[in-house]
Amino acid sequence: MITANPARTLAGPWRETQVRVVCAAQLLAVAAVLIATAGSAHTASFDEQTNWLTVAVAGLALAVVVSAAWLLHGRRRLVRRRAGLTTSIAVAFDRPAAGPGVHLAPVATAQMSHYHRETCQLVRGKGAEPASVIEHRRAQRTPCAVCRP
Repeated sequence: MITANPARTLAGPWRETQVRVVCAAQLLAVAAVLIATAGSAHTASFDEQTNWLTVAVAGLALAVVVSAAWLLHGRRRLVRRRAGLTTSIAVAFDRPAAGPGVHLAPVATAQMSHYHRETCQLVRGKGAEPASVIEHRRAQRTPCAVCRP
């Protein structure tokens, strides 16, 4: 049985401890608003109600600041994760591993106007044959814009 540390492996961009801190801050903000509402309901003086209004506004400000910081942190982590994935995908497609049956020379068929990497999706199943770049240029073929051989 594999056990993972839940603080490190959440589906979203936040850790469990961060979610707990945000929830606690939101509960504190709601409590401040509820206490201010109850406190101002039993006072007749405008000055005392203004003090309770200040507490309520402070609670709302806390909720807004915590939510904004939480969302910006999550956005930052997602942007970093996307950049890492983009880099790893680019590396995987730009530098195919040379294994058995994989030719490093670009491939094309006689009817094609572009030459491709052997791993390119646009030549799969078409019986393309490898040839040197010079031979492809003599046949007036240009490099594929998808696989960029």
